[in-house]
Amino acid sequence: MNPESQEDILEDLASIQQNLNPSPNENIQQYGKLLVSELTSHDLQICFPARTAAACYLIACRLRGIPIRVTKIADASAATTAEIFNEM
Repeated sequence: MNPESQEDILEDLASIQQNLNPSPNENIQQYGKLLVSELTSHDLQICFPARTAAACYLIACRLRGIPIRVTKIADASAATTAEIFNEM
């Protein structure tokens, strides 16, 4: 993954967090960043940063036990519901 892709993913992740504005006690963006750093450690090709960011956000929510509909994440991002599921 090139640095620009990682930066784009992190920007999209921050945008999703801001748009959804979850409970102040749960910073899903931090958990999403951990997932992105894990992707970075592998040499993966990221074609659509917005999809990857939305998928990371959904995975982070699930790992933290925070109920959220994928449609809400899709509404807060540039990815569709199907694209988020496919990216996962």
